[in-house]
Amino acid sequence: MRSNRKHTVEELEVYIKAYLSGVSYPQLYKEGVLLLSESTFNQYVLKYQEHGRVALESKKRNNTYSQTFKESNIAEYFEVGTPIKVLVSNYNILNHSTVHNWIIKYTKGEALKAYHPKPGLHAMKSKKFT
Repeated sequence: MRSNRKHTVEELEVYIKAYLSGVSYPQLYKEGVLLLSESTFNQYVLKYQEHGRVALESKKRNNTYSQTFKESNIAEYFEVGTPIKVLVSNYNILNHSTVHNWIIKYTKGEALKAYHPKPGLHAMKSKKFT
């Protein structure tokens, strides 16, 4: 099932293996089989090389990152100079904008909060209709 993705996991894996075996991105794109932009496809390739097929699969819920995880990524970015795209692929973070937003909040001095998906929402009582 594709959900909202342009390719299934199996298709992506075939295209990535072809790319790694020497077929260029323009060849895949011109043949009309690959529907992703080059930068998006390269992100999939990096994640596939780092984590395998698991990195290509759709997630059923939002990722949660602890405050210490966020702080360690920010420290690695500033102290070591690791690029954001490398951090994303190394730690299997879904999107580079996630890390980018952490860095922006850190430089503004805002607190990095751990994400908790509204625990009180499901415990609320339903509205009474008379």
